[in-house]
Amino acid sequence: MVRSLGDVLNAETQGQKPTLERYASDGDVEYDCEGCHDAKFVGYATNDIRDPLFGKARVCQDCKPPSDTARGVPRRFAGSSFEGFDLTKNPSMEPAFKAAERVAKGEQATLFLYGRAGIGKTHLAVAVLQEWRRRDGAGLFYEVPELLAYLRRCIGDDEDETPDMVIVRLSSPDFLLVLDDLGAHSQTEWAEEQLFRLLNRRYTEYAPTIITANVGVENIDQRIRSRYREGLVPCEGKDQR
Repeated sequence: MVRSLGDVLNAETQGQKPTLERYASDGDVEYDCEGCHDAKFVGYATNDIRDPLFGKARVCQDCKPPSDTARGVPRRFAGSSFEGFDLTKNPSMEPAFKAAERVAKGEQATLFLYGRAGIGKTHLAVAVLQEWRRRDGAGLFYEVPELLAYLRRCIGDDEDETPDMVIVRLSSPDFLLVLDDLGAHSQTEWAEEQLFRLLNRRYTEYAPTIITANVGVENIDQRIRSRYREGLVPCEGKDQR
């Protein structure tokens, strides 16, 4: 469906929501959400490059997460909040806590938390997402291995979307994106290139982004480290799991 710029502007001024793409049903695969095929987002139905919505996406409203939880957040972290983060157990996490608060308030665009597992990095990332949701903002949570698995499923002539289309849509500055467990994936050349393309696009679009990693920063693609160095925060402490 091709929509002219005039049609888009008329829809906006009349308070109508722009048309969104919905995926056709696939009888061979069962999805939790048939609206987005578990992608957690849907693209605007336009192929007109003049359309300001071309290549952009919105968080899927057909998904059914817990009512008070941002899209994609695992159940284990659904209740994560700033109030529930106990700094007395890991006082060395205070710099990460304060940086996360700045992102939640819109005072900082990026955050890259890295350090050992179990010390609260994902908790803080989700706490930021929840704050964005309370302020009527949109946000998505992806575990990096799961995102890459989704991109691989998009390869093939019969798919509704290609990896390129997914990356373009996930690059939208209209929502906060959390990428959890960077470095936990199989670091093939293909995987590293897809992650760089996505994170580079979000960097150039000034899109709010949070990254967590359980590996040393020296093990992260140098190109990503360079672009997100202002948000880098080393995390230390005892495993609280």
